[in-house]
Amino acid sequence: SAQVNNASEKQVYLQRALNGVDRLELILRQLQEATRLEKALEQVEVQEFDLCALLEFSLDNYASIHPDEKFKLAPCTSCRVSGAPELIHQALEKLLDNALDFHLPGTPISLQLVQEGQQVSICVGNQGPAPPDNMNLFQSMVSLREHKQEQPHLGLGLYLVKLIAEFHNGRTRMEYRPEDQTVSFCFSLQRNALTE
Repeated sequence: SAQVNNASEKQVYLQRALNGVDRLELILRQLQEATRLEKALEQVEVQEFDLCALLEFSLDNYASIHPDEKFKLAPCTSCRVSGAPELIHQALEKLLDNALDFHLPGTPISLQLVQEGQQVSICVGNQGPAPPDNMNLFQSMVSLREHKQEQPHLGLGLYLVKLIAEFHNGRTRMEYRPEDQTVSFCFSLQRNALTE
């Protein structure tokens, strides 16, 4: 291979190598997170809690980290469920991260809880481009992000949401409303699925 004599060229190659190491470390951390979650699901403690209170707490927390963004929580009345609040909090953060990455700048990210009998759905919506119809975005290693981003994304966020929903005997879904260009990612759970 050709020798690099110029100091600035050496610096460029060194920086590229360091960036590659940083990307690999991030990828390993993301894979470790998925593995930890899969193991944690085997020994998680279930409890009864108010899902509305958890959503309010989680959204307040998230909004404080992203003060320049707009968030809105649809009115929510008390909703008692049995489950793993820390896992639901984690799933919600993944949905909010996804919405933040794809929303049109200046538009709000919405959070809504829908109660239908024994099923409860949590939906995070944003205005943005329509995802392709033929992609199952809740599968592992599926991402629509540009590959040239500073931080690589493995497409594990929505996959983790799917694992958490399935743990709660629920499902995941994506909805797109073309009339207002709103994309919503939702996960459902059964109110008492883990106590039966």
